[in-house]
Amino acid sequence: MGSFKTVSDFLDANTWQLIQYIDLGTTAHVFVIERESEKCVLKTQRGGATVTCSLRLEHVILQYLNETDMAQYVPAVGEWIHEVDGFLMEHLRYPTPAERETYDLLHTLAVALRTLHGVDLPPIKDVADDRPLVSTAINRRLQDTFGAVTEDDSFWAGLSSEDKPRLEYVRTKYETYAQMLPVLKVSLADTECALTHGDLSGDNLMMRQDGSFVLTDWGETRITSSLTDAAYLLTHTEWNENKTQRFLRAYFNDDPDDLEEALPVIETLSCLYRYNSCVRSLLWLNSPEEDDLDSIGRAYFERQLRAL
Repeated sequence: MGSFKTVSDFLDANTWQLIQYIDLGTTAHVFVIERESEKCVLKTQRGGATVTCSLRLEHVILQYLNETDMAQYVPAVGEWIHEVDGFLMEHLRYPTPAERETYDLLHTLAVALRTLHGVDLPPIKDVADDRPLVSTAINRRLQDTFGAVTEDDSFWAGLSSEDKPRLEYVRTKYETYAQMLPVLKVSLADTECALTHGDLSGDNLMMRQDGSFVLTDWGETRITSSLTDAAYLLTHTEWNENKTQRFLRAYFNDDPDDLEEALPVIETLSCLYRYNSCVRSLLWLNSPEEDDLDSIGRAYFERQLRAL
């Protein structure tokens, strides 16, 4: 991993000035830098070999998408910089609450996803690929996570006394959600396969300085069912029913037959992702190697628990 000194030396050698260090996530160090009137972001490796692969994959995916119709919806990136184990990316900002409420942003997000799911599948060997048995692969990943709640209390010894009641509550819901998995496996069997983002949460929806919308953080990219992105997004937003329906109509290009066919699958996937996120949060809290959830992560965990 490139050290902070290595990054500092790189910035000095290239006359960049450090404006801000953003300490978010576990994959990358993020530095906002400026040179004359140019401002951009330097993302560098954070952690071990697995993280390096994730950041390199994100870089390769962004380079690929910048040559497709998705270019307008993804940040521009430079070449991989070996001396710092990272890359330069255009500077972005988070949308304001008012911008998040606008119909245009919701509609643009739907069009961006539809565009992503229409690009040619990339010839990149490191992209996770659920083919040929897509439904089996998705089902297995969810079941593997769900199964953690059936482990005995010694497995969960790392949980605090505050969080152990949350584990017990999630355990009471295990059978309900486990019974959805065979249904999902059947319903996903014939869905379209596409390149997917894989991590569509609020933090990964950003804007350029001119107000145009982009999707960031592509380290979880996977070739799988195209419906997984819509389901993941609906799990991680707080849209009301009206906004949800507007998004889905825009995503399916106002085709009522496609929406009617896909909606039960999306709703089932979204329910399973909600349970999955609760178990993953508990696993995070149970690990001595991880920090406690930050305030945003904790609030999201509590919201998902209530939704179970």
